[in-house]
Amino acid sequence: MDLQSTTSNLTSSAAESWLKGEHPGKNPTKDAIKSSEVFPENYTAYRNDRGTLGGGVFIIVQNNIIAIEKPEFVTKCEIEWVKIQMKDKKDLTIGSFYMPHRNMEHIKELDKSIDHISNKNQTIMLTGDFNCPDINWNTISVNQNAQDKEIQIALMEVIISHSLTQIHETPTRGATVQELWDKFKTDLYSNLDNHIYHQNSSDLKPVYPGSIIKSGKCLKRKQGYTNRQRKPTTGPTTGISKKNVSGKSEKLNGVEKLLKKLNTSKASGPDGIPNRILKECSKQLAPGLTMIFQKSINTGTLPRDWLNANISSVFKKGDKHAPENYRPVSLTSVPCKLLEHIICRHILKHLEKHRVLTSLNHGFRSGYSCETQLLVTLHDFMKAFDAGKQIDVAILDFSKAFDTVPHNKLLHKMNEYGIRGPLNKWLEMFLTQRKMKAVVDRVESEEASVDSGVPQGTVLGPLLFRYRDRSP
Repeated sequence: MDLQSTTSNLTSSAAESWLKGEHPGKNPTKDAIKSSEVFPENYTAYRNDRGTLGGGVFIIVQNNIIAIEKPEFVTKCEIEWVKIQMKDKKDLTIGSFYMPHRNMEHIKELDKSIDHISNKNQTIMLTGDFNCPDINWNTISVNQNAQDKEIQIALMEVIISHSLTQIHETPTRGATVQELWDKFKTDLYSNLDNHIYHQNSSDLKPVYPGSIIKSGKCLKRKQGYTNRQRKPTTGPTTGISKKNVSGKSEKLNGVEKLLKKLNTSKASGPDGIPNRILKECSKQLAPGLTMIFQKSINTGTLPRDWLNANISSVFKKGDKHAPENYRPVSLTSVPCKLLEHIICRHILKHLEKHRVLTSLNHGFRSGYSCETQLLVTLHDFMKAFDAGKQIDVAILDFSKAFDTVPHNKLLHKMNEYGIRGPLNKWLEMFLTQRKMKAVVDRVESEEASVDSGVPQGTVLGPLLFRYRDRSP
């Protein structure tokens, strides 16, 4: 039976509803968003809202179809099940599942959920967003370089174990941010190899002749992704409106200008793209990066390279054999930093416009510094001294302040300050999906997850840290 065509006009399911207040088998909460406010009037909605910011899944069924919600099939993951009575056929059970970030526990809970139905010998259609793009359903395998490969393999095994088959053989949406970024890097590296000479010794870094780079021909000589003809653009747009960062779009400064301002003496990040290439070929690279930036903002997703950091050690002083005399430096993706500059500028503009930041906030802010804070403090001291008043001073220092910021509280605060929608989702992934590894003399350690704190070595890190000390 072709389940897709049989039910295409009768039902629909989706993930990331961003609704709240309704859960399978339970009464709606007092602050629940009513389905009638969101869905067509001739449909009944069955929802499993996340209960916190974002997420949520739903299934809607036309009112003339007999459907029953099945809360007993729901487990500890974002999933919803509805059974539909079919004429002269076995009843159909439709599920909607959402896994925003690859998580082995969610795969286990999905397996348990399908088990409940499999034991009842029912026909199943499972839909949703599984966030596992590296599974090749034709060969029943996972790509060699897949991120979180073991989790994607686990999902594939769950699907196979329950005798489910993939209906869609092609992507249901356009190219992802990851695919655009991979294409950008592949074409860039190909042009570098073909048109820029470098020393053959593997022990020496490539040498980029200035005359070749400055002419701009390193990318112009070969037609490719970075040199396609596009309409001029002033840069990507983010969701920034009068009262929150989620609505009306606003044009941002050109990406090309940011590329031209890069410091070529700075080290590249985990993606290995030299700053000099980004700067000298800014005109050719700007259109491609602008497209990737816009896609990243619109979808709230980031390429893997943008979430990784290489930790290198820099010698300070003293005995070179003593580890305490070295300072760790976090190297992150330079293209990602460009997008962070754009986002950071508009978040600051939003905060200052709505007076979230006051004149007492001096840290990590344009026009403010330690000097301005000292001037204000000295003025207050002298004013109190002249009035003959007592002065009491409390000086506090947070231990490992940048490393201990809880992500969930930080994201909640940003939502309260009006930073919502895709941009909040972008920041959530930027904070919660980070990996880091130590690199010493080209020898790399195993990757480790970053479970708390604001990312160091990034542009947004200091701005996000500022939210730690403010209450919405």
